[in-house]
Amino acid sequence: MHNNKNRVIVFGLDGGTFALLQPLMDEGRMPHMKQIIERGVSGILNSTIPPVTAPAWTSFATGKNPGKHGLYDFVVKDNNNDMVMANSRRIIGKKIWNILSDHKKKVGIINFPISYPLEEVNGFMISGFISPLNAKTYSYPPELFSQIGDYIINVKALKIKKGCNPTTKEIQKFVDENIRAIELRNKTFRYLIKEKEWDFIYILFMEFDKIQHAVWKYLDRNEAQYPKGEIYEYILKCYQRIDVILGEIFEEMDDKTSLIIVSDHGFCSKKKYFFINLWLNKNGYLNRNLTQLITDKIKEITEFKNNAILPSKITNVFRNYGLQKIKAPSSDLFIPPSHEILLRYINLLKTKAYCPSTSSNGIFINLKNRDRYGIVEEGKEYDRIRKEIRDKLLTLKDEETGKNIFENIYFSEQIYHGSALKFAPDLILSPAEGYVLLSSLMSLYSKNLVKVTTSEGTHHPEGIFIAVDKKIIKNGLRIDNTNIIDIVPTILYLMGLSIPSDMDGKVVTSIFKETFLESNPPVFSDVKDNDFEAVQDKVYSADDEKQIIDELKSLGYLG
Repeated sequence: MHNNKNRVIVFGLDGGTFALLQPLMDEGRMPHMKQIIERGVSGILNSTIPPVTAPAWTSFATGKNPGKHGLYDFVVKDNNNDMVMANSRRIIGKKIWNILSDHKKKVGIINFPISYPLEEVNGFMISGFISPLNAKTYSYPPELFSQIGDYIINVKALKIKKGCNPTTKEIQKFVDENIRAIELRNKTFRYLIKEKEWDFIYILFMEFDKIQHAVWKYLDRNEAQYPKGEIYEYILKCYQRIDVILGEIFEEMDDKTSLIIVSDHGFCSKKKYFFINLWLNKNGYLNRNLTQLITDKIKEITEFKNNAILPSKITNVFRNYGLQKIKAPSSDLFIPPSHEILLRYINLLKTKAYCPSTSSNGIFINLKNRDRYGIVEEGKEYDRIRKEIRDKLLTLKDEETGKNIFENIYFSEQIYHGSALKFAPDLILSPAEGYVLLSSLMSLYSKNLVKVTTSEGTHHPEGIFIAVDKKIIKNGLRIDNTNIIDIVPTILYLMGLSIPSDMDGKVVTSIFKETFLESNPPVFSDVKDNDFEAVQDKVYSADDEKQIIDELKSLGYLG
């Protein structure tokens, strides 16, 4: 430990990527970020596998891999191996604000994605993404939320007709909503840093992620069919507002404050969808709940113009699912209530493997003596099926381009370790750039691979890392090979605290001036990894879950 009393501001930019930000800086459109980089250090920040908000930000906050903190996705397995929505109580181990609170440091957390229900900290906390609309409180202490005035926790994703691009008017309205959320969050931030004591503060802006999911191709310079004119300029207002806020923070920093700018992942264009559960079905690993599937599909196509029924469309539904007539429902086609929302179209009693959500990028083997409705025998059968699926997917090629659809496929134990490993997907899929998994079984497409014809973007594993201060961090240095789990150990070192030995991340020593490193070597404290004890009490009501699932679907996280 050392005597440095540095305060730290973490400025989170969900979905921030140098692929977009660097050209904007080069053109002088984000001068403040450019100045900060010139005065500090910067580089690619490698995300988790998969590069998804829930595991990535949780890995940031804990300094640990998902095998220790337990969040692999927005939906996770509980102790009964049932799929449930992630929430703050399902995160295993201490987050940085818990560690700092233990050391009597004052902390402030604004908009961390999986912070509901709120927890007590030595400071304050304002809830973030996937907080229910009807929560009892959105802050700790509870009275804080009413004190800060107008505030927007979450801007709903841009909803557009399936297969269509948003109109100019829709995009402008959406950008305006996001800018308003930015302004209110910044107003809250400035109020709190002046009125409250703090040693560490984290603030997240999710607006880049929201916008890029909807209209990335308007921002991507390689997408010639999406003109970089009026729409492009309007969208950039959001980025330029963030840049001004960064400039204000940097300008007001004293020599005892460090600023760290991070994103949970980067971004790229969606090129093609791969329907993973459809592939599993065609290859004999997954059995569909056709009764529920066809019922819902007919309901979807008939819910317009006073529920007018179009016989030709209904006939097409049966034809596309390979049926000439629908059979009477059989009891073994229905799924217990706990699986209704996420796995409603899968007949688990006859399924060997399935993908529960688009954002999981994972396949679960339906294993006996582990999963409630498991049918796959432990041992040889499990090993055979897992290897068989991996090998088939790794050799799968895009017939149009001849390229592999998957960059890599891992067994869970190859990339995760810790007490929660047994709750990880059995296979973790890393699609090649531009390919996106969809878990949906609602599609009527006969092909597994379908072109994306809309303006949407998707996650990329390379995020951003920028660090600056006026005393101990180097100037103008570009660094590589930094991982999202390295940020918290580095912050603890900055603040003169020991690094718990159970963290997987390392101190990024290369960002510090040599004289500081020589006189202040990192110190580690002996801490044992937490045993897995998921909280069993129900956090979300049925209405809460539906609202959260709808939002995750609109962002493309759930099939």
